[in-house]
Amino acid sequence: MGKLLVLLCAVAAIGGAISFSQNEAQNVETSTRQADRQYEMLTRELARSGYNMMMSKTRKYESEHEGITASQLANAMPGASSGWATHENGGEYRAYLQPVGLSSFRIVGEGRFVVGTKTHLHTLQRTHLADSGLPIVPGGATPGDSVEVTLDVDFILSMAGWCSAIYLERFEPIPAGPSMPGAQVVTHGAQSYVQLTPEMVVASGRNRSSEPNTYAVNMAPGTLLNFILAVDKDCSLRDQTVPMTAGYDHTLDALVNESGLGEMTEGLNVMIEPHRTQEGVWRFGFEDQKRFTEAQHNDVKLNGYGDGSWQQRGDQWSYGGSGWTSLDANGYRELRDFGGIPDYSDQVFEVTVTTTPPPAS
Repeated sequence: MGKLLVLLCAVAAIGGAISFSQNEAQNVETSTRQADRQYEMLTRELARSGYNMMMSKTRKYESEHEGITASQLANAMPGASSGWATHENGGEYRAYLQPVGLSSFRIVGEGRFVVGTKTHLHTLQRTHLADSGLPIVPGGATPGDSVEVTLDVDFILSMAGWCSAIYLERFEPIPAGPSMPGAQVVTHGAQSYVQLTPEMVVASGRNRSSEPNTYAVNMAPGTLLNFILAVDKDCSLRDQTVPMTAGYDHTLDALVNESGLGEMTEGLNVMIEPHRTQEGVWRFGFEDQKRFTEAQHNDVKLNGYGDGSWQQRGDQWSYGGSGWTSLDANGYRELRDFGGIPDYSDQVFEVTVTTTPPPAS
């Protein structure tokens, strides 16, 4: 009996030791995961700090150099080789600007935190329109001003199998800042805008290459023009004049308001380009499918179509392009139809904005 008692005590002691060891291991693992999450959060904040700093510098430089293009901005702003800076709260960050075609640029903020042998990295990047590429009604933002605006919408390509309509969403400038209770207010740089209800410009349809459309309305000078592609997959709304709430499958905005960033930026599914020689003319190239990732969209915008195969190349995934080398006679990126990649050729139209001042009183 005595030997059995000793044996039971030994077994209990061993079991307790194993249980204690397992608990300790679990505690260590939990603490490690918690620490990793904290460092990841810090690294994201570092990336955001770099991004915000570069965004501020870029908009300031634009305000001092009116009409500057995306490529000129890229030459003026620090590049990726400018190195890392130490943040006051520890860790490192850097930020730089990349041109994306003719009118857009991408700001990249990177954060890095090294703990022992482990390096935490995070990248924040957004694509923006250069001020010179924003579709906007000419003129200032004087209260009460109004001009008659004619929009000529000409389809260049219409390759999609789905139908779609085009809506105009106006962002009218608020000269004295946000002062309209209940209104949806957005900003771009130092200017505030009130968001108006979208209005139909072109009814749902497809295969509309070379089809012209004209839309006339009074607007305030300085109004931002957002064109929205409303996708009607089964063409059930074809040729109907209906509000954008009529039941489209999905909508795609040319301009989007990035939450928390305070900027109107280029939408993921569109490439906006100003005409190289004509004022008040922009081309909008839409990819009407929503099945591609942000990385795939950004890769095409920055690098072109490549060989059309999405695969890992070196340390990143890409279609293998090295930039948009083919431009058409108007200086726009030369779009082609692939189907299996975000090709931005599904619905492509050019908008010409013509203004007529009111007669003198």
